[in-house]
Amino acid sequence: MTENATIAPGPDGAAVSPLPPPRVLAAGRNSWRIAPAARIAVRTNSEYFRALAASMRRARRRVLILGWIFDPLLVLDPDRDGPAGGPLFHFLHSLLATRPELEIRLLLWDRTIFYGGNGKAPELLASVRRACPRLDFRFVSPGVVASRHQKLVCIDDTVAFIGGIDLTSDRWDQNDHPPFHPRRVTADGESYGPIHDLQLAVEGPAAAALYELAHLHWQDAGGDALPPCRTPNQSPWPDGVAADFVDVPVGIARTDPAAGVREVEALHCDALMAARRTIYIEAQYLTSTVVGAALERRLAEPGGPEVVIIVTHTSKSALERLAMARNRDRLARRLRAADRWGRLRIYYPVVGGAADGTELKVHAKLLVVDDWFLRVGSANLNNRSMGVDGECDLAIEGADAASRRHILAVRNRLLAELLHCDAGEVEPAVVRTGSLIDAIESLNTGHRLRLLPALFESSPTAPLPGTALLDPDEKVTASYLGRVLRRSLGLAPRPHPARQLDPAE
Repeated sequence: MTENATIAPGPDGAAVSPLPPPRVLAAGRNSWRIAPAARIAVRTNSEYFRALAASMRRARRRVLILGWIFDPLLVLDPDRDGPAGGPLFHFLHSLLATRPELEIRLLLWDRTIFYGGNGKAPELLASVRRACPRLDFRFVSPGVVASRHQKLVCIDDTVAFIGGIDLTSDRWDQNDHPPFHPRRVTADGESYGPIHDLQLAVEGPAAAALYELAHLHWQDAGGDALPPCRTPNQSPWPDGVAADFVDVPVGIARTDPAAGVREVEALHCDALMAARRTIYIEAQYLTSTVVGAALERRLAEPGGPEVVIIVTHTSKSALERLAMARNRDRLARRLRAADRWGRLRIYYPVVGGAADGTELKVHAKLLVVDDWFLRVGSANLNNRSMGVDGECDLAIEGADAASRRHILAVRNRLLAELLHCDAGEVEPAVVRTGSLIDAIESLNTGHRLRLLPALFESSPTAPLPGTALLDPDEKVTASYLGRVLRRSLGLAPRPHPARQLDPAE
């Protein structure tokens, strides 16, 4: 870490548990690698784009991008004059034109029959490559139904950005999420609603490990072997970005169907089963059979943890409504049935002053357990992210009191953003009430967080028949299709959903 690094202040009055924190990260089980990070900052939508532009301007040898969708017309920093305030492909060209040693590589998902993204990317990226061959890109399909879902950007081998935010034009938003904002418009001129998402900025050995992982993916896709960066002793950490964490161990977890790797699934289950007091989740989707089984077990325990889940409510596309929204509602009802002690809340957020409010889309992939574990990444809490889609998550373990206080600080800051209150109000409310749920409900005076309607419905709880083809938990092969068909006809039992719940197994 550089000598002039600063760290964001923690919450006033935040008290960590006197018990020593559990140790969940285990290389080879739920992590590809565990490495220290010199500093980490948690960024939301526009904060991430601005920080990414600042870091890329400081790149010396290489920018390596792994993405699900890539919009070359995205504007990273609309408040800034110059290339960063224009379309992304122009910005990339300007970086190459002014840095003769800089190389840029992009590894992106090739669209499938289910999604139609990356339409403009090949043509506009090819125009940059013709002008400067030091840019190269590849589109890769991981197989039938699956996607390359990582959102990872590596700057040299020193700084990396990892999380849930795609480099596309319908991800920009401010932290107050106004119901309407003139800049929330896609490159095609289509207005979109408020959105909440997260990305981590990472520096140090953990960033070098993420670069190594991205480089391996690039080579596996047929890309050239890239020489070491050998950058000067100057970090491309973005100016003005204070760290939320310094000198913390982090685990890098993957879903890699080609290699049979399910570290993301194991990481979630291990962390959920180790929770003592609180589980806080922000999730776009909530359909994972294994994660659902873990939550059911914890809710059924006397004295188990509180579970607070923030989800997107309304899905736009018919496929999302069928495979994700309806199965999320069915899982929510299973969790409600397991909640014998009243420790479950599933909310969806709204913004604005209208009576009905404007729904805030939750695109974040966040898990916070007690005061000792924080995970941000690309993986959704659906089946496909656990076994089919290529994913990459990063998990922070709070090894000391300072890092544990800052885990609470991040959780409280994000909750305050959704509750539209001051971040300094959350921790005192938790201390006063002795409950995360009671604190939320005492601060939810504007009804910004609303209970998911499915919790009050008497409807089916089993996953909708046939949706296993859209939300599979393993590679779609002939044998998998046969098992799905037999299960849908009632001719074969469902697999036991708790296969990864016990870390000792």
